[in-house]
Amino acid sequence: MRKYSRYRIQCLPSKIVNLCLRNNIALFDLQYRYPFAELSVLDEDAVNLTAFLSDLEIPFELLKQFGARHRLRRFSSRGGALAAIATFVVCLVILSNLTLWVRIDAKDEHKKEIMQAIQSVSPKRVRHLTEEQLEELQSSVLKIEGVAAVNVLKNGLYLDIEVAYELPPARILPQPSTSEILSSCDAVVTRIICLNGTPAVSVGQSVRTGQILIDNHITVNEEQFASAASGEVYGRVFYSKRLTLPKRRTVMTRTGNSKRIVTLAINEKTIWGMPSSPYTLHEIESENIILNNLLPFEFRSYIIYEVAENTIVTDDAFIKQSAALLSEELEATINRSYTLREKIVNVNETDDSYIVEVVLDTEHRIDMPNGG
Repeated sequence: MRKYSRYRIQCLPSKIVNLCLRNNIALFDLQYRYPFAELSVLDEDAVNLTAFLSDLEIPFELLKQFGARHRLRRFSSRGGALAAIATFVVCLVILSNLTLWVRIDAKDEHKKEIMQAIQSVSPKRVRHLTEEQLEELQSSVLKIEGVAAVNVLKNGLYLDIEVAYELPPARILPQPSTSEILSSCDAVVTRIICLNGTPAVSVGQSVRTGQILIDNHITVNEEQFASAASGEVYGRVFYSKRLTLPKRRTVMTRTGNSKRIVTLAINEKTIWGMPSSPYTLHEIESENIILNNLLPFEFRSYIIYEVAENTIVTDDAFIKQSAALLSEELEATINRSYTLREKIVNVNETDDSYIVEVVLDTEHRIDMPNGG
């Protein structure tokens, strides 16, 4: 049975994998629970692992050791008074070579099968198991699906059966990408949530589009390691839009005079009552009067309205209405979730016009991974 140890290391999994590969150490069953990585190594690699972890001053802890040798060591270290226990065990061996109790270290679903194998080898409650029977028992347990090794040990009045299962193949984690987080727009940084990597800017700093926000390197004991940057960066972003309004503008308004004209059309071609306007400036509204959908002809009614040009002076109400519409158009261009800090409306007057400017003071995420 292969002997191995399980360690808990305060380190990123990508770093510990790279260090193990660099030192030719085979690791398996790697798990990560922030901020600790747990892994297993064979006993022949455990010395090298603890050596370079100590040299790098990386905190680690031995969780458990597996295998017959470690099992016996743990068993022997649990005694209170070693001399008394040794004397007691010797007395038991001298008095009897019988097996009264069975201790099984295996999965719950396999314990019943192991007990059936013991019954087939020695059906009696008090068993005197020979070496041949122990080998037969070991062979029976090895036939259970998923079992890789079995250690059968007579320990005084106990029969200890320790089962080791097939380990999944060692999986080498992929190298982290060298991506960094960039700014998607010009902004003033307000918040930085760095999950991995190193912040390259600080709160209150102005940044430009494409500037690095979170670097893709981490420093451990004055040594840099590549690591995919991850996190969120929020910034204060200003959006603005302008509109020029003339002080006087000409609009067409109806005078109140109108005239109705009715025409007859067959197959959408007018054959009677061509519409004509008695007014110099006019607007036309029309509607179709269909008598029957099966008939090829229809009447069309036209209403001609007289209109006249009027000059209107731009007032405060119109400026406010225009500013509101301009603000809606500007907000529609912001294609992300944001928090509106302040809306600013500036109106500048020239000789013949008003210049309306709407400025939106917003806060939203400005990070852009991989530069895209």
